[in-house]
Amino acid sequence: LAIVICTYHREALLAQALASIAAQARPANLDVSVVVVDNSDDHSAAGVVARSASASPWPTRCLTAHPANISVARNVGVAAAQAEWIAFVDDDQQLQPGWLEAVAKAIADFPHDVFFGAVEGVFERPEAAGAAARQLFSRALDAEAGRELFAMGSDKTPGVALATNNSVFRRAAMTFDRQVFNPAFGRGGGEDYDLLCRMQRRGARFAWLPGARAREFVSAARCAPAYLRRRFYAGGQAYAA
Repeated sequence: LAIVICTYHREALLAQALASIAAQARPANLDVSVVVVDNSDDHSAAGVVARSASASPWPTRCLTAHPANISVARNVGVAAAQAEWIAFVDDDQQLQPGWLEAVAKAIADFPHDVFFGAVEGVFERPEAAGAAARQLFSRALDAEAGRELFAMGSDKTPGVALATNNSVFRRAAMTFDRQVFNPAFGRGGGEDYDLLCRMQRRGARFAWLPGARAREFVSAARCAPAYLRRRFYAGGQAYAA
C-alpha cells in the first residue's frame, strides 16, 4: 500500500497528517510507504516531509508536481506509487487509530476495487458550520464494511459523496487511461468524481469501509456562504460534465 498526500502550502496540517500515518499500528501482511506530492512552486513541504521521514516507521518521500493543478499532482503520485494499492489522504486530514488495520483487512477480505472511509469534519468555528458545510466536509453511512457503493446512475448511493479524500484504490483498476486524473478538472475540482464514473462504467466495484476513519480540519473561511456557493457551483459543473 502506498499512501499518497497531495499538498499546497499547508505545512502545519501536513505535519499532523503525516504524524497520524506514522502512529498507525503495523499490519502483519502489508508493506506500507508514503508519497507526498508538493504542488507549490517553492517546495514548501520538503522540510516537513524530511522531519516526518526521520521518525516514521514507513518509507516516506517528497516529490514535486507542476503546474498547480490537483490532477497533475495526483497523477505524479500515482506514477510514483508502484504499489498494488494506493490510498489518498488529504493534507488536512488525520487518520484515526486502526485505520491501517481496517484497510489491510478490507483488501484481504473483499473483492472491491475502491474503499471509502468515514470522514468527520473538525470545524475551526463549529458555530459557523451550517448544514451545507457539514454535508460537504463529512462522509458517513450507517452500513457495515463491504456495503456496495455507486458513484452514478440509478443506483447512486444517496447522501454519500464519493471522492478521493480517505480512499483506497486498487492500482490496476484506476490506471486504464494515460492520464488517470483529467487535468481539465484540476483547477475547479471534480477530477476524482470523473475518475470514479469512468471506473464504474468499466465495471469497478466500490465499497464502504467504516473502520478507516479520518478527521478533517475545516477552517472558518471554508464555512463562509461565499466559499460554499463557489464550491457547490463548481461541484455542480463537474457533476453535469
